[in-house]
Amino acid sequence: MNIREDIIRKWFGMWLSAEDTGISDIFTKDAVYIESWGPEYHGAASIRHWFDPYEKGDTPRFWDEKAKWF
Repeated sequence: MNIREDIIRKWFGMWLSAEDTGISDIFTKDAVYIESWGPEYHGAASIRHWFDPYEKGDTPRFWDEKAKWF
């Protein structure tokens, strides 16, 4: 496995477990995260703030990491 895959697995692992185990390790203060339907989050602190609802129980049930997106 390569470093990029490790980072993606870590991010989705946090998303699925609703537990921040390293958002600041993945995203920098000048990172931009754009959701598929348009909302944008600028910087690790903003991404962390967006992530908070997931920690409060609003979590996905599964993620098929082998799904192909075309």
